[in-house]
Amino acid sequence: MARFLSFIFSFLLVGVVSVSFASVPEGEEYWKTVLPDISMPSSIYELLHPTGDSSSETSDVAPSHTHSSYDDPFGRDYSKHNKLSKHDIKTSVYFLEDSLFPGSKNTFVFHPSSSKQTFLPRKTAESIPFSLKDLPTILSRLSINPNSIQAREITRTLRSCEAPTIRNEVKSCATSLESMIEFAMSALETHDVTVRSSNLPKSGLPEQEYTVSDVRELGEVANYMACHEERYPYAVYMCHTMGPSRSYVATMSAKDGTTIDLVSICHLDTSPWNPNHVAFQVLNVKPGDGSVCHIMPYGHIFWGPKKKMFQLDEGF
Repeated sequence: MARFLSFIFSFLLVGVVSVSFASVPEGEEYWKTVLPDISMPSSIYELLHPTGDSSSETSDVAPSHTHSSYDDPFGRDYSKHNKLSKHDIKTSVYFLEDSLFPGSKNTFVFHPSSSKQTFLPRKTAESIPFSLKDLPTILSRLSINPNSIQAREITRTLRSCEAPTIRNEVKSCATSLESMIEFAMSALETHDVTVRSSNLPKSGLPEQEYTVSDVRELGEVANYMACHEERYPYAVYMCHTMGPSRSYVATMSAKDGTTIDLVSICHLDTSPWNPNHVAFQVLNVKPGDGSVCHIMPYGHIFWGPKKKMFQLDEGF
């Protein structure tokens, strides 16, 4: 892992020198060009501006993400979802749409995001193979032990990215910020897109009960795109639309005074979903039963058509 981080930061340093005085990452420049009026979420900005501190990343430990206490609630390895604990269910990112209203209560835990991933420049990302059939080449290129935890995480991410789509789903894994933006425009069939993310600290928040004080619908469109952080040596997002949906921003407060704004997406048709999907395990429902919603944790990004989105406070 340390060798790979050295490779990444060496490349970034060479890139900066080669473009002389340019100090703005290519992805950021691209964002400013195609989305000049849209504020970049802080979690995306951080992926474009690595600190360069890799001293603590020397062990072969998979990067940590802002997920609930069970592993990867947005993943597609459904075999892992049959042993959820009561605590997993209590703190799940999933809920039913009819439970989202002022006065309703939910318990969440937001783990710190300790990932040291970085968005690679597009040309660099495109030069590295990204498919299961090229796994040996990927591991060799990134100097990763084939028997390591990280190699297993890479394999799982590639499997998820290559898994067949379900009805109404359009999916792609973005290996650069530019490819994420372009896929959002393609999937939503418009260049006039906007982005939202939950107002959460990167340092996380302890487990506690939150009371909903306000719920605002984000828009009146039938389709949105969600981009979920994947476990990979550099920044990779699995982005997809899931058919008819509604989206909200919910303001919630805890007893300790903490107030958060959570972006949530509610999927109106879950009939095509795998019966073993973690949401069904958590909510004790079956495919097609009601609208299944999930919050967007720190680092996960929501995209929608700008013209059809309701105007909310800046940042939402």
